[in-house]
Amino acid sequence: TAIPVFEGLLDDPHDAAIANLLFQFAHWHGLAKLCLHSDFSVAILDEETTRLGNSLREFQETTCPSFDTRELPKEKEARE
Repeated sequence: TAIPVFEGLLDDPHDAAIANLLFQFAHWHGLAKLCLHSDFSVAILDEETTRLGNSLREFQETTCPSFDTRELPKEKEARE
């Protein structure tokens, strides 16, 4: 898991927000990779997808504005 690599990288509350997102992505990914789903596992995956979306919106609204980031010229070229 990548979570220890990110631990302590940012000050709280941003560090906690990143750790939470990484855990939620790992949990969602594990559920999505199941080879055989039951009605129960699909319901859990649906709930986790909703939670992950809500967490990403919260991250965008609270953590992202705290950092001044810029796109690199190489990234811009690749996007265009």
